[in-house]
Amino acid sequence: MRAFIRPSSDASILQSLPVEIMRGNAADPADLARAAEDCEFVFHAAAHFNVGSGYSISGDASRIQSSIVDITEGLLAASWGAGVRRFVYT
Repeated sequence: MRAFIRPSSDASILQSLPVEIMRGNAADPADLARAAEDCEFVFHAAAHFNVGSGYSISGDASRIQSSIVDITEGLLAASWGAGVRRFVYT
């Protein structure tokens, strides 16, 4: 199992789990390709939101577009290219 996270993310909660931690930029196609490599399944759970505001999306429209649409499209393309069998978007 692999967790793909931002370079600035706190990974301490993942340290005790049996996961490979891979840091990268979700807007970079090369990083996404590296993350999807050798994966059979991808679970995409990343999006820009503000927990302090009741789980609502916050920010300007271009940031939301980038977070939700562009990065999802990039991860789908990387997953397709890597031969991923199942892609789950949450």
